[in-house]
Amino acid sequence: MNTVSRTKDISKKIGIWGLGVSGKKLLGFFHEQNYQIAILEHPEKIAALSPLLSQYPCTKYFDPRERALFFAESDYIIPSPGIEIPPEIPHKEKLWAELDCFTTFNTKKIIGITGTLGKTSTTTLLTNLLNQTSQTAVTGGNIGNGIIDVLLQKGDIAVLELSSFQLELAKSCAPDIAIITNFFANHLDRHKTLNAYQEAKLNVIRQQRPNQHAVINCAFAESCAYRLPTNAQVTVFGKPTKKEPPTNYTHVFQQADGSIVKKQKSKTTILLPVKAIPNISFPENWLIIAATLDILGCLHILTHKTTTYVLPEHRMEFVRLHNRIRYINDSKSTLMEATRAAICQLHMPEKTILLFGGLSKGVDRTKILDWIAPCKHIVCFGHEAAMLSQACAEQNISATAYKDLEAALMHARALAEPGDTILLSPGGSSYDLFHSYEERGTFFKQLVKTLS
Repeated sequence: MNTVSRTKDISKKIGIWGLGVSGKKLLGFFHEQNYQIAILEHPEKIAALSPLLSQYPCTKYFDPRERALFFAESDYIIPSPGIEIPPEIPHKEKLWAELDCFTTFNTKKIIGITGTLGKTSTTTLLTNLLNQTSQTAVTGGNIGNGIIDVLLQKGDIAVLELSSFQLELAKSCAPDIAIITNFFANHLDRHKTLNAYQEAKLNVIRQQRPNQHAVINCAFAESCAYRLPTNAQVTVFGKPTKKEPPTNYTHVFQQADGSIVKKQKSKTTILLPVKAIPNISFPENWLIIAATLDILGCLHILTHKTTTYVLPEHRMEFVRLHNRIRYINDSKSTLMEATRAAICQLHMPEKTILLFGGLSKGVDRTKILDWIAPCKHIVCFGHEAAMLSQACAEQNISATAYKDLEAALMHARALAEPGDTILLSPGGSSYDLFHSYEERGTFFKQLVKTLS
């Protein structure tokens, strides 16, 4: 039986597993659609959720002994993306990814953006640029609005930032344009193996059709031997390391003179001359944006004199120049590759004091400390500070350790000299000290702005 038609049958009971941000949105959405709803949550959350649940008629399962009943009585079960699904879960065939739920009800064109780095910058810039054309774009997913919120917004295009957690269970998602920005080791605490993490990312292109497009990082496509599990038309971007892309792929890359070109079979076309490439964000992001806008037929927006650009908060964000010391907020850096890119963008690591910390997410950061070694000094903070500082010392890298970000900043300030940069680019997740990288970055900015 067709999954889409079944899931639009309001006689079915929708089980919502976890009432986090996405779960609460699903609760409101399915209530408006007149579905029967069941909720599974931890018993300690009863008090906090009671005001919300009093607004919606639903079957509530808070007692752990009722867990099996929730799985048995629900026709479809939508787990929160943050829930790690245990192998022994009953009725696994009932699991319905939130992203597939979105796909069932969505009527907009979809641009789905995933990858390890650059998702937020690409999503933000693309949405901003598309809204300066005749089309209207709305953003959601792992950024801003939740995926279900996008269903309720007016627009022509849904630009979705998609994490591996959101893609892990997806079976029917087929974006009109799917983008994989790059691929590095990440979230191994959740996915356990690099291959499982990669398989989750590849779900963004598996169900695509021949009239759709996949825009893929060239190094990632090359690592897959250019055998990508998609029926879409493939565009790869960036420079190959060993093997040139197949001739049936479109190749977008930057020439020696800095211009962005498109090679299609034997024909090479200039997409953007150097003077039309904005000197903001990372160069690779503009390859993605140029390729995507070219597919959509609105590349011209990048050459308009009136075009404006919006960058995401907490990504290489200038905070303040104080006593001739520059403060940069790059709290969005939750893995080492992002920190490495931030240091390279500053060009003068020997005058950079790095605030480094957070949680490693299953990745051994001590093996790649040479990426941050050129910095003037490393100030480690958070739950892994002592371990990171000790690893730095063993590799003759100047480093100190502090339990919290405030103490780390004060030490960095004491070390800094006029002309130096203090860079918050932790290279790890925020969950040791903060609820999100946004909270971490906001706290850092507040501290910097109060310096006297």
